[in-house]
Amino acid sequence: MKSLVIGYGSIGARYASVLEELGVQVFFVTNREDVSYHRFLSVQQAIDAVDFDLVIIANSTAKHYETLLTLAGYRGKILIEKPLFHQLLELPKNLQHDIFVGYNLRFHPVLQQLKKHLCSYAAAAAIVQVGQYLPLWRPQRDYRKTYSALKEAGGGVLRDLSHELDYVVWLLGACRKLTASGSHQSQLELTSEDVYTILMQCSRCPHVAISLDYLRPVPQRQFNVIAENSIIEADLIQQTICINGEKIQYNTSPNDTYRKQIEALISEDYESLCSLAEGYEVLRLIEQIEYANQNMSWVIR
Repeated sequence: MKSLVIGYGSIGARYASVLEELGVQVFFVTNREDVSYHRFLSVQQAIDAVDFDLVIIANSTAKHYETLLTLAGYRGKILIEKPLFHQLLELPKNLQHDIFVGYNLRFHPVLQQLKKHLCSYAAAAAIVQVGQYLPLWRPQRDYRKTYSALKEAGGGVLRDLSHELDYVVWLLGACRKLTASGSHQSQLELTSEDVYTILMQCSRCPHVAISLDYLRPVPQRQFNVIAENSIIEADLIQQTICINGEKIQYNTSPNDTYRKQIEALISEDYESLCSLAEGYEVLRLIEQIEYANQNMSWVIR
C-alpha cells in the first residue's frame, strides 16, 4: 500500500511512523527539506505521480478545506486530521465517499470500554474535564508560533480539544441544546481562547458539562458519568476506568490509538471511525458554541 501525508508537523510525523510500522509506504507533501521520506512540493504533483491508497491531510487546520478541494478527483481513502475545517464551510462537490476525520481517541480502550457500559446505563449527568498548559504541550517549539495560539490558523482550545465534543456526542447522543462561556483568561500570548466551559443536553444524557483549557500545569483528561445508583469515572491520562469502585487499568502507548484508527481504515472496519458527516457535525457544534458564547444565549438544535 502507498500513502500520502500532507504536512510534516508533529502529527504528520506520527502518522508516518504508524504507517511504516504497518508496512505502508509513505510519501509526503511538504516544503521542509529535513524529511527522510520521498516528498513532493504539491498535492497535484503527488497525485499525478503515484497511485495512492490513502491520503492523510495533516497540515494546519486553516488549510484543510483548500487541500480537500485539490483531491476532488482522487478515489482512494482520505483521513483529515481533526477538526475538519477551521470554520463551517460548504462541503466540496463530487467528493468520493471514503472520507473520515481523525478523532483517534475513539480508539482509546478507556472510551471503548465506556461506550460498552453506556449501552446499558441511562445517564443522568456527565462531567468532562480536559486541559494542559500550552507552553508544555509541545516543549520543543515556541507555543506562540504554533497553530494552537493563533485563532486565524484554526487554533484555540475549542478546536484544539474538539476530541471532547466528538466523543461526548459519540457516547451520549446528539446535542439538543447548548450554551457556553469562553475567553482568553491567562497571560499567555495568544490570539485564541484558552478557556471554554460548555453546557449541553444530549439525547442520552440531559446534563453534560465540558471544561476545556490551556492552563492547568498537570494534564487532565477525565470523563465522569453519573447514573441512578452508579458512577463511571474514566481517566484517559491515567488510562483507567472505574465502575462503581471497580477499577480497570490499561497500558497503551501514545501511538496505539493512531495505529488502531489506521488499521480500521485499511481493513474498512468503519464502526468506530469518525465519518465525514460526524466530523462536520462537530464543526457545527463549535460554531454554535461560539455563537452561544458571543450572544450569552442558549442554542436550540
